[in-house]
Amino acid sequence: MPVASSSPSRSSISGRPPTAISSPKAWPTPTFYRNLFVDLRQELSGATGEARQDGRGLWPADETQSGAKVEGRPTLTDSAVLLPKLFRRLADYLQLNDGDPSLDGFRPYLEQREDRLFVLSSGQWTGFDTVVEVTNGDTVRLNRLPEDLVFDEK
Repeated sequence: MPVASSSPSRSSISGRPPTAISSPKAWPTPTFYRNLFVDLRQELSGATGEARQDGRGLWPADETQSGAKVEGRPTLTDSAVLLPKLFRRLADYLQLNDGDPSLDGFRPYLEQREDRLFVLSSGQWTGFDTVVEVTNGDTVRLNRLPEDLVFDEK
């Protein structure tokens, strides 16, 4: 008979052993939230890094860090591969901006949204707006790896 544990493990969360979790064929962009178990986040981060390094899944097309030139909503829906949270904030911003593709007001918009996150590498709580960069008024990117960010739930 199994012994009950006071702390959940990866296998009790998913019902699968950790190796099943960490070896996907096409790994998605991770978006971690504060309530995710630390050991599970670390396992997923490792698998994400391996998939990126090996060029598996979406990683060859991912523009989260290299930068996506946004020419309008079709850029988001048809061609750009981005961190899901960045995609959603861009989609909302373009909608509020009546489809105008200029991203000049995107960082102030993010600041107003007050999406809080923890940057693991620096040990710092900050806002999503501080890890997003806009250049030339039309190109957006993250200045951190997605797995370096842990978002606070709202």
